[in-house]
Amino acid sequence: MQLEAFAEVADLSQAREQMLEQMQAALLSEYNRMQANAGSMLADMMKQIKRDQHVAEFSQRVVTGTEQHPHGLPVGQEEVETFLLSLNDQQREAAESILTRTHEQGLIEFSEYGHGKKLRGVVEFPAQMPGALNTWLADGNPIREFFAVNPELGEMAQYNLDEYKEQ
Repeated sequence: MQLEAFAEVADLSQAREQMLEQMQAALLSEYNRMQANAGSMLADMMKQIKRDQHVAEFSQRVVTGTEQHPHGLPVGQEEVETFLLSLNDQQREAAESILTRTHEQGLIEFSEYGHGKKLRGVVEFPAQMPGALNTWLADGNPIREFFAVNPELGEMAQYNLDEYKEQ
């Protein structure tokens, strides 16, 4: 009988060893999972901090100006930051591109570029035409019709006609 009792103890000891090994493996697996999750969370936090810092610096630059472009947008820095942070990465990059070009190049006068960025007002008005145009306008005719009856002049938009006013 003592041998049978000893056999049961040996089985219990082996079972206990197996349970401890399984618990250790489960704990190690959970530890590795938590460590990977913490690393991912830290990477996400660092990415967000880097994005927030970039947006803050960009917003300050376009609102307060730089040495090369000493002018800024007429809005508050917080307003620009809030707007940019509300966008996803692709939208934010597009918005930053638009704001950068606006800040660095300024606004465009439509009399200078016109619709579709076609140059306007850059062709010199033919020397023989100012007198004819002045007479045309003095007679009360619209300036657009002058170009309709003189098709050789081309489009009215290509000329700077600021000095000619309809009466």
